[in-house]
Amino acid sequence: MSRSVRTVIVILGSALVFGSLWLLGNRMQIGALIQAGVITGIGLILLIGAWTSLRDVAGTRDQEQDHFTRRAYSCLMVWLIRGSSLISR
Repeated sequence: MSRSVRTVIVILGSALVFGSLWLLGNRMQIGALIQAGVITGIGLILLIGAWTSLRDVAGTRDQEQDHFTRRAYSCLMVWLIRGSSLISR
């Protein structure tokens, strides 16, 4: 499973759980301590996911990954900005 798909699944799942707690918490008579525990758990899942993605990015040497392709685009952007500033003079 790719990193992007995993991120989307975790974010949507977290939003679903958080939203259901927000909307149905009072109706289901869920205590504040349980709500706080679930929200803390969601935060930990998101934090662990971020660290996992960071580890994947730091450990990869694949030139097709996002951080390598962005570097190529940023070089192009630097030249476009320089060129536009020369034209505008």
